[in-house]
Amino acid sequence: MAEQSLNTEERMVAVMFFGNPGSGESTLLPQAARDFSSGVEFLESDSEGTTMARITLNGKPAVLIDIPGLFKSDGGWSEKDANALMKALKKGYDYKVSFFAQACDEGLRAEDLVSMSKIEMCIRQAGADGAKTEFRVIVDQIEDDRMYRMYEENFVRDNFRSFFASMKTKGVCSEIKVDGVLLVRV
Repeated sequence: MAEQSLNTEERMVAVMFFGNPGSGESTLLPQAARDFSSGVEFLESDSEGTTMARITLNGKPAVLIDIPGLFKSDGGWSEKDANALMKALKKGYDYKVSFFAQACDEGLRAEDLVSMSKIEMCIRQAGADGAKTEFRVIVDQIEDDRMYRMYEENFVRDNFRSFFASMKTKGVCSEIKVDGVLLVRV
């Protein structure tokens, strides 16, 4: 598929989902796939395993980009992973990037924070010529009302900004820009 021209007024949207092992991404995505009423038409796959598929999103053509294996069970992230993500972010689309985080009492797990920071770094470094990139966090596996209220009252209100500003976690950028938060209960 030829990359979309960067001079068009309205770019096609590319949807990307990420999550560390155990985040719930693999469980939730097949359920969400039912919403792609036109079905999925695979367009291309490259040597890094990145797959692109044509979907319909809000009645408009869009692309689903899957970059498998970005996050390893040991928390590893390689230069190859970063390059695959940056390459995908330079394809000439507007991007809707969603990161699945597993709920915990502290707000977010350390491995989720590190991964989000690395995705944010790749988004900034890709700097895709005027492309709009929305970064959302999907907090999955919220088990009870108490935990749901904690997320709703303390994190959703400002898209985790105050949480990130107060962090001192090694390897995590405190300037992660989150455009929206979705809470998912089990």
